[in-house]
Formats: sequence, C-alpha cells, structure tokens
Amino acid sequence: MEIKMLSARDLSMFSDLLEVLAEAFGGPFGGSTGSAALLGKPHFLAVVALDGLRVVGGLTSYMLESYTSSRPLLYVYDLAVASAYRRQGIGTGLIRFITAYGRENGFEEIFVQAHRADSYALDFYRRAGATSEEDVVQFSFSL
Repeated sequence: MEIKMLSARDLSMFSDLLEVLAEAFGGPFGGSTGSAALLGKPHFLAVVALDGLRVVGGLTSYMLESYTSSRPLLYVYDLAVASAYRRQGIGTGLIRFITAYGRENGFEEIFVQAHRADSYALDFYRRAGATSEEDVVQFSFSL
C-alpha cells in the first residue's frame, strides 16, 4: 500500500478519492469544476492510499491560519477507506502520513471532527493516537 499527497496534476486520482468518499458517506462528492480547482489551491491537501494504481482510501484537509498562533493548523475534513479495504490499517496509515507531514512542515496541530453518534469514527480516532478530545456542538447557518 502506498500513501501519496496529491498535486494539481493528479485530477484522476482526486476524482477516484471523491468516489471513495461518496461510498463511505453516501455522496455525491465533487463532480464540479470547483472540486477540481480546489486541488491546486495551497491551503488544500488531498492524500490517497493506493493499492497499485487503485485509490482505496484517502483524506482531505485544509490549512488554517490562526491569530492565536504563529503556526498554522491542519483540519482533516474527510477521511474514508473503501469498504473492501477497511480494517487493514489504511486509515491509521493516512493519519500517520498527515501527522508526519504536519510535523515536518511546522503545523501546530491537526484536528478532526466526528459526530457523537458515529461510534466507529470516535473509536478509530482514539485508536489512531489522538492526543486530546473535546466535546463540542457545531452550529450551521444555511445560506
């Protein structure tokens, strides 16, 4: 299994990642020119797990500047592994990859949100080595 950070040239793999996310979260994901354009932006990172040339998992994340720190934060927005490849350490490998990237590139912290009702995700992030956990409520404002 290879884990790779995508670049703006990897549109096909990014499209495959969006399909994995759609399967995991009940998509659809992407499909718009905005999704493809996002891949080339410096504040957006996409990482994939490959079985040969096949994308079998991945994550998307955003770099956030903070007025409370001189170092940026990294927010993992989505992480998923294709159903046939789950429970093989791929998700943990993705977390380790992005954590190493964060350390090597001077980030202060990496954080991810999970729904309280999603016990699988909560257990996964705990097992993957999260160093702290907060109980928060997210509010959204539809536009």
